[in-house]
Order: sequence, then structure tokens, then C-alpha cells
Amino acid sequence: MTGMAFNAIVNGPETSPRFGRTLRLNVAKGSSWWREDELFSAVHAALTAYRRIDCIVIYGSSEPTLYPGFASLVDGLCRIRAGRAGGVKLAIVTNGSTLHRDEVRRTLSRFDMRIMMLDRWDATAAGMAS
Repeated sequence: MTGMAFNAIVNGPETSPRFGRTLRLNVAKGSSWWREDELFSAVHAALTAYRRIDCIVIYGSSEPTLYPGFASLVDGLCRIRAGRAGGVKLAIVTNGSTLHRDEVRRTLSRFDMRIMMLDRWDATAAGMAS
């Protein structure tokens, strides 16, 4: 079932050279966001269906760090990982547009892997220009 959508929220499992056997969690729902309970339920279901998962990767059709309650979302995913998936890594793909926010930087530190897609990043807008 590589590369298939498990449901509208979770894609996978798929095999990635970077992440191994991966589930991709899409936090965006069109022009809005999935609710936390919907996200957590989808992750639980996918981890139950697919026991051997190396990594859960958060991404979105919108910037995932803009998710309302981003820190709370990551807390919940860390709890799921600790309780159900043991050695599963947590990764995020972000464009870095919110790195100027202290809370975002603190929350990003909880991920095992942070992939920055800097093709849309702007040091001036992020408040990091010298």
C-alpha cells in the first residue's frame, strides 16, 4: 500500500530514503484545519493498521506551524508516540515562515527531524536579517 492515502488526513505508509517507513499527517483541510481530535484519531487508526512505522511526518497544503494550537498538537502526537508507537520518530516539513516566533521554535525542538523548505523563506520577514 505504498504511497496510498490511509484516509484524508494520513497518507501512507510509504518508504522514504530519509524517513524510512512513513506516515504523512496533513494538518490542513482545504482552506481550514483538521481538529486535533480528528488528527489524533487518524494517527491512532493508522498506527493500529500499520505496526511497523519508522516516522510520522507532519506537513500540510498550508504551513503546518500555522496550525492553531500547534504546541498542543505536538504534545498530543508525542503522547501518542510514547504510548503506542515506541520508537517512531516525529518529523515536520516547514517553510520556516514562523521561525521568528519563540513558541514555534520551542515546539519545533520536540521533533526528531525538522526539514526546512527554504525556497519560500524570507530572512527579513522572519525578523532574522542582519
